[in-house]
Amino acid sequence: MKPDRTTPQLEAVYRAVEMARDHPSAREVFERVRQQMPRVSLGTVYRNLEKLSRQGRVRIVRLDSGAGLYDAVEHIHDHFICDECGTVVDIDATAAADLDDVRLAGYRVRRKTTTLYGSCRDCSGGASASPE
Repeated sequence: MKPDRTTPQLEAVYRAVEMARDHPSAREVFERVRQQMPRVSLGTVYRNLEKLSRQGRVRIVRLDSGAGLYDAVEHIHDHFICDECGTVVDIDATAAADLDDVRLAGYRVRRKTTTLYGSCRDCSGGASASPE
């Protein structure tokens, strides 16, 4: 298998995700890259997002609809997704399970992610969340 090449398109796609703080969709990444590289195709952006995901440089945040949003992996963090407006927010990661127990059971953990769903501050009127 030949090694992955770094191309100007790959780096432009990575920069577009890295600079974003809004968890863009592939289409939004495409629009941002096109501002710098007008001839880039949507297919090229999709292929490079997939390559970056395989390399662990970006991760895909999946919505309930199946749509994927992209996030540059800068530090370990989890996500909160608002069921009402769709906002995706980074939150500090907390241990959802004791990874040592998982490792002892014979599993090799490469990454952990937790996605929380509910109403964001704006949609819930700024009130603190209460159990349903």
